Amino acid sequence: MKSITQKDLDQRKSPRVNIPLLIQYKNNIHDDPVTEYIQNISMGGFYLELEMDEFEKGSGFFIHFTPRDSAKSVAALCEVVRKEKSGKRFGFGVRFVEMESRHTETISGIIQSHSIH
Repeated sequence: MKSITQKDLDQRKSPRVNIPLLIQYKNNIHDDPVTEYIQNISMGGFYLELEMDEFEKGSGFFIHFTPRDSAKSVAALCEVVRKEKSGKRFGFGVRFVEMESRHTETISGIIQSHSIH
């Protein structure tokens, strides 16, 4: 598995903010939604770290979450664009594939409120 490099970081289109957010995801492995924390988020996607090797690069899945400081929830179709192993954990770089504009606005608000000024 490929480790993230500075070149990868420089190619990101959207700045990320480090904020743990509790999400639920559903894929073809689980019948019921699984709850996990993401480590950071941007307008383009997020980073998810798990103990289990849940996804392959190119895998699609749905997420849903409601930020702590917002009454507005977010739902999106996502795709794994990067996969890496770090010790006993697996990291997944995930991009948003499809979501409603109101959900995009909620993510924008999260990023703006947690960006360093």
